[in-house]
Amino acid sequence: MPEESLLYGVVFSIFDDEGPSPRFVWPENLDYGWQLQISMKTISLLMGERTYQDGDKFEEVRYYGILPFPDFGLEALSFFFLLRDETARGQAKAATITLLTREKTRDFLYEDMPFLQSVINSTAAQIMDNHQEADYTTALKKLIVDIQTHLKQKASPFAGGRKYKLLFTGLDSSGKSSFLLGVQEKYSKILGIQPTKGVNRSTIEIFGAKLVEWELGGQKHYRDAIQTSATILYGTDVLFFLVDGQNLGRLEEAIDFFRNILTFLKGNDIHVPIEVCIHKIDPDLREHGNTRANIEKVRKKFREITSDVHQIKFFETSIFDHWSLLQAFSYGVARLSPNREIAHLQLTHLAGKIHAEGLYLLNEAGLILSDYVQNASISEALEISVPHLFSIFKNFKKANMIQKDRVISKLDNRVVVLQKITVQKFVLYLVAQLSSEKDISVLDANLDDFVHRISDIVQNYL
Repeated sequence: MPEESLLYGVVFSIFDDEGPSPRFVWPENLDYGWQLQISMKTISLLMGERTYQDGDKFEEVRYYGILPFPDFGLEALSFFFLLRDETARGQAKAATITLLTREKTRDFLYEDMPFLQSVINSTAAQIMDNHQEADYTTALKKLIVDIQTHLKQKASPFAGGRKYKLLFTGLDSSGKSSFLLGVQEKYSKILGIQPTKGVNRSTIEIFGAKLVEWELGGQKHYRDAIQTSATILYGTDVLFFLVDGQNLGRLEEAIDFFRNILTFLKGNDIHVPIEVCIHKIDPDLREHGNTRANIEKVRKKFREITSDVHQIKFFETSIFDHWSLLQAFSYGVARLSPNREIAHLQLTHLAGKIHAEGLYLLNEAGLILSDYVQNASISEALEISVPHLFSIFKNFKKANMIQKDRVISKLDNRVVVLQKITVQKFVLYLVAQLSSEKDISVLDANLDDFVHRISDIVQNYL
């Protein structure tokens, strides 16, 4: 195999009567021990402990994950799906398609993720329709050719260093600068903010990946430049559009600007997740009648021009509600993660074991990596309790007022636990709302296993 090849290998695995087994391997001389370990790890981690009975949500069971194989010096992109089989337990067999690359070229999995997911989805669909050996062999060989052809057509060899472009725009005075400073808790700088002129760029690092924040000035001549400059909009991974929720006198102007951005994106076949942040919705005004009316008016106006945009999400934010900023920012970052689905899957498994009504997994800065909630009311309750517990823990820990890596809040029969955990070199926080105080011991009994399960997921979160 050429040393410069980015695609090191492909393994197609099925969980059959003998357990996870490699059924198709390229190149054929790939070490058999490696084949077995790749099959076992990809299927067991992505499947978890769930049994798929009677075709339960058959079409919905599809997960991507990027997993490390440090013993082999490899990194893998795996896709987990189900194959219908009436003779199998649950009338389905678990399967994975795994692409392998060397650790030093792992960034190509992230950089080419949209293309790789597209060709893998197409291959999986063919295998699901007919999974006889001759048919899946043909489909997988075509997958390899498609990827190799794509890699040959790349303008230049991949030069490592994962970067993601987060674009923040909106009218002048919509609060873009204060939003970004608030996310990073740099509140002392907010008072001296001047209107952004042109483009401000800043970089933050999360799990080894660089998030480059592009903040664009909202004055009219800068807005005109945004709409005509391909450089500004191309390469965007997530677009944040901020609207002043307390000043609707310029709403139509904001709508026109947003519409022009959408027109440019559609005209250039750019598909990007969009977050509309209805900003300056301060906590003391949030439930006032006029404020709610303003929020609904903004939502309605934006929905009218985004009915065909599937990747759009609305948030209500304020610099006086740090959690609202983190929720909006975290959601955008999570959209970048190839492991967001399996992180949610692992939280779902843990919730079942410890009888949790809701779970949040946060990084050290409080960004939400993944969550699980049983219903909307529990979600609302956790949105209130999580930021308070997180703040209490960090402040008390700093003052040496608590010795354990945990804070517990009790309310009637329920308890909310914030537990600090270390996953490899990363400090994370698990927040669990439990239906009973006795479930704390159940959480303790399952914590080490959970940390082990999410270790590879967190390492490759971005």
